[in-house]
Amino acid sequence: MRGASVTPGYWNRPDATEEAFSGDWLKSGDIGRRDATGRLSVEDRIKDMYISGGENVYPAEVESILMAHSDIREVAIIGVADQNGERWAALSLPQSAARPGVVGCACPL
Repeated sequence: MRGASVTPGYWNRPDATEEAFSGDWLKSGDIGRRDATGRLSVEDRIKDMYISGGENVYPAEVESILMAHSDIREVAIIGVADQNGERWAALSLPQSAARPGVVGCACPL
């Protein structure tokens, strides 16, 4: 991004400013898509992506799949190191406090 409303850099952090900018362009770290109509949407952040079995995995995509489960109220995906790079682990809150435990989910990810 660039423009009059984009910060010129980080306060007293020239190292962070140098890493985040390319000339006057701010490298936001967002992953986005443009659909057939030209509409842009933000999918996730590069820093949140992890690699599993050679594939890029974006936590927001996995979270949206898990949030479709009727027993899940909230979920967060984290990357956990393993022999193939990383694998994901889900931290979730159930819809009902009376039904704690693991929610079964067959997710082909």
